[in-house]
Amino acid sequence: MKVHYLQPFAVDKDICKAYNDACEIIPNDDWICITDYDTMFLHPIQKQLVENIARSGKADLYGAMTNRCNVPEFLIQEMFDEFDLKKHYTTALTQYQVYGEQVYHQSGFIPGYFMLFCKNTWIEMGGFRVPKSDPQFTFDQHFSMKVERKGIIKGLYILHLYRIWSKFPQLDIEHLLP
Repeated sequence: MKVHYLQPFAVDKDICKAYNDACEIIPNDDWICITDYDTMFLHPIQKQLVENIARSGKADLYGAMTNRCNVPEFLIQEMFDEFDLKKHYTTALTQYQVYGEQVYHQSGFIPGYFMLFCKNTWIEMGGFRVPKSDPQFTFDQHFSMKVERKGIIKGLYILHLYRIWSKFPQLDIEHLLP
């Protein structure tokens, strides 16, 4: 079993196609770790943590903690508007030291800035897509809400710039729409 780290991108904004094309070439039974281009692992131990979690079998889809997102369960609030990289590094190390490989059940969706899943899960869920009936329902919501066993890796904190250009980042989804 191997973990493949991917950052699919689509100039034409067809992110579902970019994600699906990237996942398609991964061997079955291997794991896929998709991150946004505006995210960053902060400590060398973090990729080992990701690989240990993938082997653990605790869930079929995982998310990570971060400084900027629109899902409170994944957010370390005091870091939202923090721009000192050293403080983010310290937060990442502290999260790992306190929580290690602990995974907390998540019944809601897993945000697309970090998704860890087995290729077989991707196959079972039918890949990434946006329902035509609700274009505001994003590809990560649609995919992750179909997965039953989901978890948050509490010991994994990654930096996410998350619409750093916007005055209202939680509401700004223009860049996600085709």
